[in-house]
Amino acid sequence: MVGCHFYLEIYAPLGLSGIEPYLPECQLSLEPWVSGFNGQVILRYTGGDGTEFDMDPSTREVMNASGILNTGWAEAWRLLESLSHVLCRAGFPHQIGADDPATDRTFWLTYKYTQSGSVLES
Repeated sequence: MVGCHFYLEIYAPLGLSGIEPYLPECQLSLEPWVSGFNGQVILRYTGGDGTEFDMDPSTREVMNASGILNTGWAEAWRLLESLSHVLCRAGFPHQIGADDPATDRTFWLTYKYTQSGSVLES
């Protein structure tokens, strides 16, 4: 099985504080964690299945995460959709790109966010 590479940008100038009540709805094993670098809330992966989820605090308005979901494409897409749902519910504009290894194409989930990194007003 080939893992699914993904990339995530979240407009979160103050970090992900406020995501905590919605995070249990996410199908990925993620937990909020306060960074010792600047006190921002970021996400950490807690599953033990070989999935890679890397997120660092940011000194900019946009936070980034990337990694590899150790599943097939359909399951990876479902997991990323659940993360997007949580980010939407918490009010964080974002975009998630996921590479489908079978087609070598990148598919996107977006919420109030453009490919150029600007935030759409509601």
